[in-house]
Amino acid sequence: MTDEIRRAERARARRHASTAPDTVTAPATYRQLLDGWPLYWGHPGADLLSWSRSRRRDGLPRGVRDALAALDEGTVTAPLAAALAEAFSEAAGDTRLKASVRDDCEEYASRCRLSAAWLGDYPCALRAMHEADVALGGAFDDCERWSLMLTRTEFSYLAHQNLRGGHDAEQPVHRAAMRERAGRDLLSEAELTRFWVDLERMESGAAFRAAVRRGPVRDDTGMDPRDPDFAPLDLGGEAEAAPPSGLRVVPLLTHLADTRAGPRAEFRDVADRVLPVTPAPDPQAVHAALLRGAPWAPAFADAAAQAQVGAPYARLPNLLLVSEPGYGKTSLALAAGEILGLPTTLYSAAGVADGMFGGTSRAYHTGRASVPLQAVRRFGTGTALIVVDEVDKGGTSDHNGSLASALLPYLERASAGRLYDPYLECEVDLSGVSYVLTANDLSRVPAPLRDRCRVIHVPRPGREHLPVLAPRIAARLCRERGMHPSEALLDSAETESLRAFWHSGSLRGSRHASRSAWTAVPTARAIEGRTGHAAAGHHRPGRRPGHPPPALPVLHRHGARAPGVPGGERAHLVRRPSARPGPEGVPLDPRRGSRAGARRWRLRASPRSATASARRGRAGACAASSASRPRCASRGSWPSMSAGGSRARMP
Repeated sequence: MTDEIRRAERARARRHASTAPDTVTAPATYRQLLDGWPLYWGHPGADLLSWSRSRRRDGLPRGVRDALAALDEGTVTAPLAAALAEAFSEAAGDTRLKASVRDDCEEYASRCRLSAAWLGDYPCALRAMHEADVALGGAFDDCERWSLMLTRTEFSYLAHQNLRGGHDAEQPVHRAAMRERAGRDLLSEAELTRFWVDLERMESGAAFRAAVRRGPVRDDTGMDPRDPDFAPLDLGGEAEAAPPSGLRVVPLLTHLADTRAGPRAEFRDVADRVLPVTPAPDPQAVHAALLRGAPWAPAFADAAAQAQVGAPYARLPNLLLVSEPGYGKTSLALAAGEILGLPTTLYSAAGVADGMFGGTSRAYHTGRASVPLQAVRRFGTGTALIVVDEVDKGGTSDHNGSLASALLPYLERASAGRLYDPYLECEVDLSGVSYVLTANDLSRVPAPLRDRCRVIHVPRPGREHLPVLAPRIAARLCRERGMHPSEALLDSAETESLRAFWHSGSLRGSRHASRSAWTAVPTARAIEGRTGHAAAGHHRPGRRPGHPPPALPVLHRHGARAPGVPGGERAHLVRRPSARPGPEGVPLDPRRGSRAGARRWRLRASPRSATASARRGRAGACAASSASRPRCASRGSWPSMSAGGSRARMP
C-alpha cells in the first residue's frame, strides 16, 4: 500500500467516524462546534443559555458568576454573550486560580465568542475566525484540517454579514448549509491554485520554453494538437480504484548487524517486502456464519460484520468480550479469525506480570520482538488476529512493566502504523493486526484498555441453543476418544439425555453433561450391537454392519445409571481381547488387525457395598467360565449368575 492510498483510506475512515450529527440533545462543546456540530435547538441564544446553566460555578471568580447571573436573568443578546466571554477571558489570566480552572475558563471564553458571533457581534466573529485558523495551524490529520478550514470560512462569512448588517440573530442557524457553501468555495480556490502551480511548473520546464519559440502559426482555439496537455491532478481516483495489494510491515534492516542468529537474519523473509493481506469478505456471509456458530452472541456478529464494510482488508475492531466463565468468549474470537481467514495467535494474559507483549530490547540477552510482530513473521502476512485471553487476570504490579501498558499503543491503529519496535530498533507497520480481548470481570480491566476497545457483553447460552451446541460437543468428544466421525450424529435419545443434564450457562458444563449423558448410551449400543442388532442389519450410519461399535472410555458422573444394569451399580465399558469365533466362524485374534483384531465388549459393574473385594473374587471365577456360558433365547438377555452374580457379562 502506497502512502497516498494509506492517507486516503485513513481520511475516509476519520471522516466517517467524525461526521457531525444532524441534531443534538445537549449543548455541544467548543471542540465539537469547531468540528461543525449544530447548535442546541438550532438557535445561539437557547444554546448559550442551556450551556451556561449546565456549568458548575464552584471555584469560579466573582466576575464570572455575576456575568452568568446576568445571562440567566434577561434575554440572551450579543452584548451579554460578549461580556460573558470577556469575563471568562479575564479569569483565564488570573494566576491566583488553579491551572485546571484557568484552562477551563479559556475554553469557555472561546465557546462564548462563537455564540456571540452567531448573535451578531462582529469582533467576536473575527476572533472566532482567528482561533479556528490557529487551531488549523496545529492540526496534522487531513480530516481535522478540512473541518477547521470549513469553520474558518464559515466565520469569515459570518463576520462579513455582521459588518454589513445582513445577519438576523433571531433566525435559526443552519450550519450544514453554510459549511456546504464554504466547501464549494474552498474547492474553487483549490482548482485555481492547482492551475497556477501547473502553469508555473510548465514555465520553468524546457517543454514550455520550446513551445513558445517562433515558428508556424498556431491555433489559439485550444484545439491545436501541438499544445501540451495539462493533466488534472487526481486527488483520490487511485485510492478508489486500486485495492491495497499488501502491507510493508518491516522496513530495510541495514542498520542492524548481519549476524547468523541476530534479528536481521530472523526477519530476513519479511524485511522490506510487501506482505499479502487477507481480502475483506462479504459482511453478510460473516454475520451469517458467526450466528450459525454462536446464536447467543448477535452483538459480536454485528461488530465483526460491520468492520468489513468498505475495509481495505479483513480486520476486526478492538473488541473486549466480557461474560462469566464458560460462555464461549475465546471460542467466539477464534471462530471469527477462522471465518475471516486471519491467522490467529491465542495469548493467555492470566498471570502475566510484565510488558513482554511489546517485545524487549536487544540490550538484553533474551531480547525478542513483540507478539504481533512475531505473528507477522510466523505467518508471513500483513494481517493477523491476536486474541488476548483473560486480560482481567493479568498482574497489577508495574515493577517489570505491565501487560495493559504494553497493549495500549497496539490498540490505536494510527500509532500501530508507525510503531517503534525495541527489538528491531525501527518503526514497523502493524496496522493490519486486529485484537480481541476477553475478560470475566470488567471492573478489573484497566480504564485505558476499556477506552480503546468496544465492550461486548456475551449473553448466557440457554437450552434453546442445544441444537447448535450438541453436534459440536459430540464431534469434539469423538475426536478426544478416537471415535469415527459418524458417531457424532446424535439421535433423539441422546439429545434428550443431554437436555436433562444441562439447562443453561457454561459451555464447559455442557461438555461435562455430554460425557455424563453418554455414560449410558454407549453401553446400550454395545449391548445392542452384540445381541443381534448388527446381524439383523440395524446399524448406525457410518458403521460397518457386523462389527461392534468402537470402544468408548466412558466418564461416569455420579447418579447416572446404564440401562440393563442393576440400579445400585455404576457402569462403564472396558475392552477385553477375545478369541471367540466371529459372525462367520472366523476366530478373532486380538493381535491382528481388521475383523480378526476386534474386541470383545464387557460390561463391568462396580458395587457400592463393603463386600466389593469378595464380589470381585467371585466374579473372577465367573469370568473364567464365561466362554462356555449358554445364551438365552430372548434377544439381549443373559442367564442369571450364581449367588455372587452382581456382574453382567457381554459376549
